[in-house]
Amino acid sequence: MFDVDDVLEVALNDPILKTAPTQFVFRVECPKRTYTLCAASKENCKYWVTELQKQLKTAKAQSAQREKARLDSMEISGSDDDNTASKRRSKRGKKKSIQQAGNIAEQSRAVEQCKTKSPSNYWTGNMPSTCLSLFSDIAYTKSTLFTTLQSHCTGDATSITDRLMSKATFKFFQEGDVINRPPEREDPADNSLSAVDYIYLLTEGEVIRVKEISGYPHPLGAIKHGEWFGSDMLVACHYWISEYRCKTKANVLCIPADLFEELLDDPLFPTLRHHVRDQIRTTVGRLLRILPLFSEVTHDGIDALTSQFEVTFFQPGEVIIKEGEKSDSFVIMLSGHGKISKIQPNGDEVVLFTSSSGDYFGEVGLLKSQPRAATITSLGGAVCCTTTAEGFEEMLRVGGTELRHKVETQVDKQMHRFISRIDLFKGLEDYYDDIAKVMTFRQYDKDETLCRHGEELDGFYNVVTGTARKIIEFVHTTEEVGAAANMVTRSDTGVGFQIPVVSRSNLPLDVGELEETSIFGVFTAISRKSTSEHTIVTKTPCVVLFIEKSNYQKLAVLAPPLQSKITAMLKQHNEAALGADVSEYGLPNGLQLRLASS
Repeated sequence: MFDVDDVLEVALNDPILKTAPTQFVFRVECPKRTYTLCAASKENCKYWVTELQKQLKTAKAQSAQREKARLDSMEISGSDDDNTASKRRSKRGKKKSIQQAGNIAEQSRAVEQCKTKSPSNYWTGNMPSTCLSLFSDIAYTKSTLFTTLQSHCTGDATSITDRLMSKATFKFFQEGDVINRPPEREDPADNSLSAVDYIYLLTEGEVIRVKEISGYPHPLGAIKHGEWFGSDMLVACHYWISEYRCKTKANVLCIPADLFEELLDDPLFPTLRHHVRDQIRTTVGRLLRILPLFSEVTHDGIDALTSQFEVTFFQPGEVIIKEGEKSDSFVIMLSGHGKISKIQPNGDEVVLFTSSSGDYFGEVGLLKSQPRAATITSLGGAVCCTTTAEGFEEMLRVGGTELRHKVETQVDKQMHRFISRIDLFKGLEDYYDDIAKVMTFRQYDKDETLCRHGEELDGFYNVVTGTARKIIEFVHTTEEVGAAANMVTRSDTGVGFQIPVVSRSNLPLDVGELEETSIFGVFTAISRKSTSEHTIVTKTPCVVLFIEKSNYQKLAVLAPPLQSKITAMLKQHNEAALGADVSEYGLPNGLQLRLASS
């Protein structure tokens, strides 16, 4: 707010900056103070100053007349005792002081009259509605900026302050406005993140930081007078992840981001970067607190976890985690969207779903020691909190039993999705939790052997991704026919012999492939010694769900329907073997092979 007497004599200069396509800021030099006035042009600014001079001069004259009339009426009413006269003199002094400071009501009425004359050119600015709101005090803003800078400066911040003020712009916002709202985009479906182009210094008003999670806004705290905001996200990832909403009318000083980054590297400001890092840790802590995953973690626990996480930005189309790779990190999506997809054996990509703020990934791989089960790709840019495998373990330790239970429950849900795809376990939903507890993942590279023909199987296998070859390495016979003595080995059963075989082209004898959802080792649950009927060699990199033999046998006892299924499958398998059209070596007729020794 300005003094009534102050605005009656002004010197109008050229515009100092542009705030909008048709909006300029002018310096208004008054006898006592310097203000800025927002207007569409210099002529328009001059018009408003003239109008305000007229209105306020009239208002001042009317106010003086009313005061004189009031005082005259008091004199006419008669003399009073000295005590009463003293009180009146005190009241007169207060009235005079109020008038000298400017009558708010009269100023407001003057503004309203100006608005009525030319509403299209009037711009309110940021002051409270109860006072004249065209002016912002440059000296006050400069003082606030200097104080903020000087607290991190080892020398005199005056020259730096002047430089920033020359490059800065003023912006005025109404209640409810979003200060860092992105510009209008041509494509309404464009949900890409907005870059931090400016750092803001709040010089007047109240601003609340808000983050939307699952469609609901969550306050992250208030910005105080004289505080920077946006500096934390500039340094952490260069993109906005939350909104700054005006609780009241607000005035901010906007400083280009590149200038602020220069300050961070300026030796005169050795503590500024450290201060911004503290801001980043505070921001991460506030973000973690609003996530359902951390709702039960104590305030101190959250503070301890902030050092474990790093804020990372992923460009549009950049892979956040890749299917098949080692699980070595835990990721929380703070802002943006991600596409979760899998690659089919034929090379086609299948999109499973889209993730958004608050979703997290990597917990299954870390708890189950499995490779990444899917690929997550940034859509339009994504800001994530990431931590290492060690940081994940520390998170579970600090978070206590409640946090661990939430993570393990989520892991079980993810495991249920894998289990439901396996035909053997369909209809056993009541036992999914028991199956998930004993099921782990194994990762194999191309041309790696999972098991060998004739050797004892160590458990149950289910191919999740990739393909594998089924190879026969030998045939059974009761005589040592067509083979050299050193090539023949006695069967493990003690009956007959095993003779190595290959294909006609002297290559391993392939008899089929295992693809996604294929299983083997099914009968290890009910057989004391179950040997593999094939050698299984990966044709592509594979991820396999595995249940160790002893756990698989316990599971069959715990789940009678599973044991019944396996028993029926074994019976069907034996009956099929008896009725099969096979050669003298127990192989399907028509199979092109030869003895390895012949």
